[in-house]
Amino acid sequence: MSMFITVSRAGEELLPLARQFSEEWSIPLIRSRPLPQEGLGLILQREGPALYAPPAPPKQWHPGFAKNRWVSREHDTLIRALGGPNLWGLTVLDGTFGMGHDALLMARCGAHVIAYEHNPLMAYYALRGVASYDLDAATRLSVRLGDHATHPLEERVDVVYLDPMYPEL
Repeated sequence: MSMFITVSRAGEELLPLARQFSEEWSIPLIRSRPLPQEGLGLILQREGPALYAPPAPPKQWHPGFAKNRWVSREHDTLIRALGGPNLWGLTVLDGTFGMGHDALLMARCGAHVIAYEHNPLMAYYALRGVASYDLDAATRLSVRLGDHATHPLEERVDVVYLDPMYPEL
């Protein structure tokens, strides 16, 4: 999948950060308009990053159904499977971070979550979104780039969680 980074027209002060990400992640920095109509883009803007997956318009991160799941966390399937809703002291490896919704829920219940995401744009976008939504929960969340299967952990993990959307894992 092709990827790119850009800054919004009103966010030129974010250009140094975009250049840094471009270099660190080896992802092209696009300055021209219109933006590419294929691939995945991260648009840095003053109000927070937006994810651009054409043909859909760019979108800022949102808590999705995780905010509703928090209200009824005693009945949430994932939290019940982990023995929750009090997950304090539990360390969870989330092998499929994605948008961060499941990791957010687990962290809000007190778990320390070590999450893996292979796409650096998604990792930044979701972690920044989680932190802007619930900074306290974000302090119990560490996101690592790569695949959980190829990066050995030095920490003790109580639970390995792989999103059921990815049955091949």
